[in-house]
Amino acid sequence: EIDVSKVNLEELEAQGLPKADIRKILRQQRQARWQQLMSSKPDDRYEDPADVAAIEEADTMMGDYKLKTDPDYVVPEHLRINADKKKRQMVLLEESIYTIKMAFNDRFLALRELKARIRANIKADNARVQEINQEL
Repeated sequence: EIDVSKVNLEELEAQGLPKADIRKILRQQRQARWQQLMSSKPDDRYEDPADVAAIEEADTMMGDYKLKTDPDYVVPEHLRINADKKKRQMVLLEESIYTIKMAFNDRFLALRELKARIRANIKADNARVQEINQEL
């Protein structure tokens, strides 16, 4: 008989056992590992002292938060949104979009001027090269 706990699949296949027996042995191995795992499982009523202490600390330190789904919940005045606040927010967003667009345009125009200067320098350099070539 084979010691089920220490045999792997390759060894079983090398011994020439039928596949049904191999599956049976592997099933027994899984069952033994499962029994070992379940025996090391703590009791359902067990509570880790560190977890209990963390929960107690959270209970003492945590504030009293109101749930927005509570029927008695009233939105505080500073959190209420009305048309004026939204309109003000939209104006601020439009201003920021405008400033971003203007900054982009400024950078774009600066690059266009840089390109024109580079092209002028290249033309001047090409003309100088042509002069040198004609002198030679």
